[in-house]
Amino acid sequence: MTVPESTPRCLLLIDDDAACRTTIAFLLQRLGHTVKAAENGSVGLTILRQMPVDVVMTDLNMPGLTGWDVARLAKAMRPRLPVVLVTGCAHAISPDQLELQFVDAILPKPFGVAAMQAVIGALTRDLSGTVCADGSESPWLTQGRGGPTTFPVPGNGSDAPVDVRGIPMDGDASASTRLAA
Repeated sequence: MTVPESTPRCLLLIDDDAACRTTIAFLLQRLGHTVKAAENGSVGLTILRQMPVDVVMTDLNMPGLTGWDVARLAKAMRPRLPVVLVTGCAHAISPDQLELQFVDAILPKPFGVAAMQAVIGALTRDLSGTVCADGSESPWLTQGRGGPTTFPVPGNGSDAPVDVRGIPMDGDASASTRLAA
């Protein structure tokens, strides 16, 4: 499978599982992205306070600060910063869960490189460049964007994308992710 190229981004990856964190970071780096990896939410938020990033990717179930906590606190610091929840428990997320307001996309584990790249590309498509290149704040952090990001949910009975609230979306069922218009 050929993975579409995209602009290199600066990503903050937070996962308490060292094997997952290392594997995902390696794949993201192979795709040309700069990755700052953190072993827990507290370390991740410290990194976020110290440097600009284009996207936060956080595991959901972690000791201490959960992915929900990280998403809420990241949005409190930078309201327009895209936050991706990376989880093996996407099936257990309720469509009416209040914390979904802090999450821009959910990437269910296991996922492929193409799905990961599609989520990053969709969430950063309006960026003119990466914030890591020059250290300045991205226009993404101050400008709004379209509707919720959608993703396929394994085991939901169809290949149709589902938005972050769990609502099936019409459209291209083969898309790994898309922004609703």
